[in-house]
Amino acid sequence: MNLLRDILLESVRPADPTKFSSTERNQIAINAISKEFGLENLSARDIRKYKADIFTVIEEVIDEILPKQLESLLGVFAEIKSIGRGDQQVFKIPTTYASRRRALAAIKNGARGGIYESRRLDGSWMTVETQVETVGYQITLEELLSGYRTIAEMVGIITAGFVERIYLNVIQALRALKTRVPAANKIASPTAFSAAAVKPLVRVAAAYGTPVIMGFASMLDGFDNTQAVGTSTVQWPESDLEDIKNTGRVGKWNGYTMVELPNYLTDATNATWLFDENDLFILPVADKPVKVILEGEAYSKEIVQAHGGEELHFHKLLGTAVLMANNVCIYTSTGLTGGSY
Repeated sequence: MNLLRDILLESVRPADPTKFSSTERNQIAINAISKEFGLENLSARDIRKYKADIFTVIEEVIDEILPKQLESLLGVFAEIKSIGRGDQQVFKIPTTYASRRRALAAIKNGARGGIYESRRLDGSWMTVETQVETVGYQITLEELLSGYRTIAEMVGIITAGFVERIYLNVIQALRALKTRVPAANKIASPTAFSAAAVKPLVRVAAAYGTPVIMGFASMLDGFDNTQAVGTSTVQWPESDLEDIKNTGRVGKWNGYTMVELPNYLTDATNATWLFDENDLFILPVADKPVKVILEGEAYSKEIVQAHGGEELHFHKLLGTAVLMANNVCIYTSTGLTGGSY
């Protein structure tokens, strides 16, 4: 079974064009599943018999892929930890924070309806509570084994769904800190976005570590490092021109790394986004302030829909918290709205 898991893992990783194409790797994975469970003839009865075992292997693949994907997307400012079911992850607050009796704000879900509870603690340790997050995908095992849907497509959609849920938790937690940080850590501007107005916040965050500027595209597009030459000429640094050519915006501002937060369309009209884009977060990364916990193993369950079809639901225990020690800064431009969160 471990060999089968390794083959499935290889099928969902980025393809190496010098070896096998994505289609070829998917077929190798299908052949491995068929051989492992004796499904070469694709008997519907046998497929039903081994369905749970096959999806269990896919669950293992998701558990292997998800932490790596989160690390690549959140690793600049978040610490990702995987723990066993029922275990508890404890994070130590840096001594410099505890000795000054800085505040620790941990944000946790209070109810499925979106109510959040903040707790203010003194001390030098923090635990992160987890809750079940679910991602659904309409697919059958027959579709996978026939090649109509690929294993890479399925795993990619499921892991992307969990990443979206974690981003939602992270951004809600950061926004909840608006009411808790000192006045020097936040600026609200009713006018158009101003990069110059962010400088005092960067200075505050820099007292705790090298700042990273996190925001949505609508704000990050407003940063540049242009320099005035004489009275009429504006000069762009060469590195910025390369960044703009490759990504559409500068990668660093005044030497500080910028991280784009993704946003997601929530309906078929392409008119509604998941997040309001009115907040910019400046976080020091000497001790990563965002903590993400992946607890236990992912597990799947088939849910019968009203129309008679089945949807595969994957469940995973996830936890998100923000270690706040007067070190998180938030710039808000109240004119940028449009999302649900």
